Amino acid sequence: MKIFIRALNGASNLCLFLGGVGVFTMMVLVVSDVIGKYVFNHPIPGVLEIVAFYFMTMVAFLPLAIVQKEKGHIVIELFTQKLSPRGAALLNVPVTLFGLFYMGLYIWGSIRQAIRMTNVNQTADIFNLDLLIWPTRWILPVSLLLMMIWMVCQMLINLSENAALKKQIEAP
Repeated sequence: MKIFIRALNGASNLCLFLGGVGVFTMMVLVVSDVIGKYVFNHPIPGVLEIVAFYFMTMVAFLPLAIVQKEKGHIVIELFTQKLSPRGAALLNVPVTLFGLFYMGLYIWGSIRQAIRMTNVNQTADIFNLDLLIWPTRWILPVSLLLMMIWMVCQMLINLSENAALKKQIEAP
């Protein structure tokens, strides 16, 4: 189990790093385009498409696994705030199962779309050049799958009475 959690942490951290690379690259590209446009009167062709299809997708979806791991999503404790920790953990099981079901449908749909766009070799036309955009279709299902795995691990933590297992999974 420890090797699995270490690999999951590594994959999640890699996605977070790639999301950060996306933010930085997007910033450099957009600033360069603005400088090119207003200082040299020569903007960089295709910046809008590259930013929209590649970097915005990376920034929006790749960090989802870390957000789930760190429990950074919005949580409303209206019904659970007065429950005991054990009661809240038990109530969390059906809620998480519902979330996993929904996440599974979303992953399934995004994989189908990614396969379809890969098969047609989806591109965007930028000044008579074809920019491959089908690879970006795989970012969403991969990110959601990592997030879903963290959801399962967290549900197991909540159900576990084994303190050693909790420490192993919650360790950074």
